[in-house]
Amino acid sequence: MNQPTVLEPVETKEVKEPLGEQSIDGLIFKVQIAAYNLPRNYNYARLKGLGEVEKNLLDDNITRFTIGGSFKTLNLANEHRDKVIARGQDDAFVTAIYKGKRVYLKDLVAQGIIKE
Repeated sequence: MNQPTVLEPVETKEVKEPLGEQSIDGLIFKVQIAAYNLPRNYNYARLKGLGEVEKNLLDDNITRFTIGGSFKTLNLANEHRDKVIARGQDDAFVTAIYKGKRVYLKDLVAQGIIKE
């Protein structure tokens, strides 16, 4: 399985409704809740009930944690991120993965992946 390319998170406010309602083939969104060199140090018990937690070790030896699976639209991912934040995970954010590669949310429009 291809590992997503790692990029820094950006604010999802840069891509807003109705753009956030678009569902594009090959594009998914995930809610990232943590990234650790030593993943055993992360306790996500407070997020119980918000979906399965996935751990993804990338080539940089940092394990990324996402919760709730994949979302077809940015707006759905943002709704889930808000639930995660409400449970105390203040630094949760949405990531975009297009055809197996992680992309900046702002670049979804710039690259023509999401149409204005």
